[in-house]
Amino acid sequence: MFITLLLVSFLATYFTTIILNTSKSIKENILTSVLLFSVIIVFSTEILSLFHGIGFTEIISFWVLISILGWGFALKNKQIVHNHISSFKSNVFTSVNQLSIYYKITLLSIIALLILIFFQGVIYPPNNWDSMTYHLPRIAHWIQNHSVENYTTHITRQLYSPLYSEYLDLHTHILSHSDIFSNSIQFFFLILTVIAVLVVLNEFNVSKLILFISAILCLTLPEGLLQASSTQNDIVHSFFTVVSIYFAIKAYKTFEKKHFILFGIAISLCLLTKVIAYIYAPFIVLIFAFFALLKMIKEKKYPILKYSIYFILPIILINFGHSFRNYQFSGNIIGTDHEHEKGMVFEKTSPKIILSTCLKNISLHSDPIFIGNLGNVLVEKAHILINMDINEPGTNVFDMKFEANNNWQFHEDVQPNFIHISLFFCCILISFVFLLKNRKIDPLGLTFLILISTQFILFCAYLCWEPWNTRVHSPLFFEIIIFIAIILNKLSVKLINISMYLLFPVLIGYGYYSSLHNYIRPYFYKSGLNSKIKITDPRFKKYFANQIQLYPEYKSFQKFILNKNPAVVGLITHIDGWEYPLIVNEFKNSNLKIHHINVTNLTDKLEEKNKKLDYIVSTHIVDSILVYNHTKFKLTTPRNKHVFIYTKL
Repeated sequence: MFITLLLVSFLATYFTTIILNTSKSIKENILTSVLLFSVIIVFSTEILSLFHGIGFTEIISFWVLISILGWGFALKNKQIVHNHISSFKSNVFTSVNQLSIYYKITLLSIIALLILIFFQGVIYPPNNWDSMTYHLPRIAHWIQNHSVENYTTHITRQLYSPLYSEYLDLHTHILSHSDIFSNSIQFFFLILTVIAVLVVLNEFNVSKLILFISAILCLTLPEGLLQASSTQNDIVHSFFTVVSIYFAIKAYKTFEKKHFILFGIAISLCLLTKVIAYIYAPFIVLIFAFFALLKMIKEKKYPILKYSIYFILPIILINFGHSFRNYQFSGNIIGTDHEHEKGMVFEKTSPKIILSTCLKNISLHSDPIFIGNLGNVLVEKAHILINMDINEPGTNVFDMKFEANNNWQFHEDVQPNFIHISLFFCCILISFVFLLKNRKIDPLGLTFLILISTQFILFCAYLCWEPWNTRVHSPLFFEIIIFIAIILNKLSVKLINISMYLLFPVLIGYGYYSSLHNYIRPYFYKSGLNSKIKITDPRFKKYFANQIQLYPEYKSFQKFILNKNPAVVGLITHIDGWEYPLIVNEFKNSNLKIHHINVTNLTDKLEEKNKKLDYIVSTHIVDSILVYNHTKFKLTTPRNKHVFIYTKL
């Protein structure tokens, strides 16, 4: 399969990295090679797009070239590669052999869980809401247009939303000629995020036991497990966030050019992956800048300009294409406009509103399986105490009613991380006890606590409370795991072992149960616990796990359009319309073209006014007769409720 070219090319990039990089750390080389591979993804996509070269022949030719160059370089330095592989095997076997029988069983249980999640992502197609509206439709349009340039669309998030994950998914789509491996991207980034957390902790000289515990905590994060079989991008964002922290630490310690460049690349890819990075990333940069400035003052060296260029230049270069297109679209580099943000961000805020939003966001992780309705009760009482309405207009997204315990149990959008947040608060308490006992502040733990707190507070000061904020908290939880590890490293080995013997079965058992009963990708269907979708259902039906009522009419449209070859279809939908199931067959049928028409947003100016259409499909009824470019189209599905097909008169 051509999809293996991506793996072969990544390995070529990795071996090139270990040959050129002076670092002997296997984990650091993995992170560096992922950053470089990601840069290759971005620039190859942008450059090919300039020449309208987003196509199978061009993409496969590019990756063949990268593979030949990388593997050719590796063969010239085969002794270095051989020594590295031998060292890697030795380190893995040594680390595993040092584990106790209990921890070996734990490791095997986690590996088995990961295998289940990987196949879960292959068996099920992408089926989360955002992937149906903008994550995946934008990929279909890029392939159709052979370019990532802006295009006419009713769903403007397809244009301005950060797109690194989709760039990577674009290459997997083209090489596999399907979306079968789309969910696997987050799966592999979950494993990479674990490596990133361990590399950060290595800088703090924590014990091997703490490293193992940290890995298990990462791999049992409920939100992470559910997202690892999806096409969301929160785990990808989490990876680049943790890697940013790592290279910030390395840049501070070494003041070497390469670490500033890698720090800049990591921050850049954060911003190119998810817009919420504009809240999280600045605090990583600010804390780094604070400590770097103190170091320069102490050493009386001030190479600020030189190192600033090393850091800033990658950010400008990597984000330039997307930022420029956003500026063309909306007049600002982020791309959003006030009308879209209305109801999602605070029009005005205050200390009381921030406190309220912080409490409501924390309560999202009060898992009803463990504490029932206690999360709701405590937050409601806290709001009585601060004399504030928990549903005050303008504080909840679109003025939704607050509810800590969402009915969508084991859904990746709302999954609580109760055990992990409980450990976090326990470790804060332990830190306070240490402070009272020793009269000494732990600077490392305090730094991470400040980072997590400031990111979270700014998040709550800017965004209205949303029930699906738990997934946007993902980067914070990987930072929290680092903080937990720093504090646990100060405890006795005996106490840690006893605690983990009790905790691990709960974490792993919960991980299996939540993953097997994933709300929209279940292995085992249970009425009331899952959406009305089963593993035995046809693949196309599985797209509709969140809106099963849409399936019959979308299926009828697919059957209708597959018999019309070639065909140019005009699409009329709304800003949150489910477009992907309508256009999914574009990957299999290059003669099928779908274009948004009659848009009423800023992309109206991009519409090709003289386009000739064969059919029109709409996700809401417009009229019984439509006129487009002087051609009349008649509604042929008047009894439908969701998909309306118009044919030429």
